[in-house]
Amino acid sequence: MYSRRTVRDMALLGRKVSLHVQTRQFHCSDCSRYFSERFDFVEPSKTMTTRYEQYIYFSTLDICISQVSIKEDICWPTVYEIHRRYSKKQVQSRDVWSSVRYLGIDEISIRKGTKNYACCLVDLERGIVLDFLPSRLKGDLVSYFEQKGAVFCAQIEVVSSDMWDGYTTLADAVFPNAITVIDRYHFFVHFNKALHTSRSQLRKEFPDEEVFKHLRWALLKNPENLSLEEQLLLQKAFAISEELSQMYQLRKDLKQIFDTDQSIAEARVVLDQWEEKASKMANKPMQKFLTILANWKDKIVNFFQDRLSNGVVEGLNNAIRGIIRRSFGFHNFDNLRLRVLSELG
Repeated sequence: MYSRRTVRDMALLGRKVSLHVQTRQFHCSDCSRYFSERFDFVEPSKTMTTRYEQYIYFSTLDICISQVSIKEDICWPTVYEIHRRYSKKQVQSRDVWSSVRYLGIDEISIRKGTKNYACCLVDLERGIVLDFLPSRLKGDLVSYFEQKGAVFCAQIEVVSSDMWDGYTTLADAVFPNAITVIDRYHFFVHFNKALHTSRSQLRKEFPDEEVFKHLRWALLKNPENLSLEEQLLLQKAFAISEELSQMYQLRKDLKQIFDTDQSIAEARVVLDQWEEKASKMANKPMQKFLTILANWKDKIVNFFQDRLSNGVVEGLNNAIRGIIRRSFGFHNFDNLRLRVLSELG
């Protein structure tokens, strides 16, 4: 007995292609059941060949599902089902945890303004997303890593993060052989805030000086990237405020410390000298920054052991924001997690 199936295949010269497959039906005399012939190029009950489904899946990794649906003239639920089925297979079959040594952790707001944070776990050596979790709370993270077992926890050597308490105390809770590193980017953010606050105060103190109004980005740029106009702008501002000039020079000196390859002990000595010099300034924003430095210094200088930063994590977070934007948001976290891991993991 025969039946006929119509199966869609890869397009040829821009034209849709359908295969008309003649399928044999068999009867088992022992169990009195009927079963149909199977083919290696199409799964049972599916209306597309396996290679065409794979093509659809890889197409959805670059653009949103609705665009693939329109381009291929396939209904949205079908494209969505293909993406979900293949991404699940990909995520379930991958083995990314066995060689992880350096763990980067950061959060990302899924919905702007709602403080709805997800937690991104990244392998800093390979630059891939290991997992994407719906919570950044310490208790949830401890439970998550404890489930991976003592052997895994013992292999982690570095945990790099910002100053969120749930991250900075994680190594002591579950990773016996790991050190905590405060990411240099997040550390410098606090100094940049002090510099920005000082500039804002100068705007109020000298309301007729336009130079302080247009100075923000020139202050934060690396000196080698400044245009001639920006250099002249800084010179004019420093001529008015010696204090701002001192802070700018301190920022350059601090950056030089972190750009220099040195041991933790050497870095601590140089950082102590920088701190002593900066403490002589009677500047409230600077004093606030020095308090942060004093509180976190032990974890900040750990950077000099392996010189690891969360730069790759910030890049992946931007990619995740791109996924959210092009998909116009996600109502289901599991769908977002599948997207993130299939594209960035």
